[in-house]
Amino acid sequence: MKILVPNFNLAEYSRNIWRVTALHGQTFEQFKDPEAWAHVAANFKRYDEVELIAEDGSFFAKGIVLKVTKTSATVKFYNHVDFEEKIVEPEETAKFSAEWGGAAKWRIVRKSDGEIIESQISSKEEAQAKADKLNKEGE
Repeated sequence: MKILVPNFNLAEYSRNIWRVTALHGQTFEQFKDPEAWAHVAANFKRYDEVELIAEDGSFFAKGIVLKVTKTSATVKFYNHVDFEEKIVEPEETAKFSAEWGGAAKWRIVRKSDGEIIESQISSKEEAQAKADKLNKEGE
């Protein structure tokens, strides 16, 4: 067997690589639904690659577009990593909690009045550790 020149080219000329940001609260499973891609399906072509990263850093996935219509796309995910460590929920008596704040990233919030104590924390684990420390030691 020999590979012929017309069948040999750079991948960049054959397919696109798309990056999608899953908003906080969206799950990996939702992106398996072909109709989830309705607003962007027209941009895809068969065998394009999709990188899916959660806005809050909780998961990452890679997939290949297998089928495209005007209002849907079938993406077969072949790689999925869940970065979310199961964190024990704070006690009901806890005065501080770690929450996702969108552009403010992870933040620590005082439950009694909703006051933001600290924001721009890069990971959930770091925010939870700081909230736990405040719950033990106080503000």
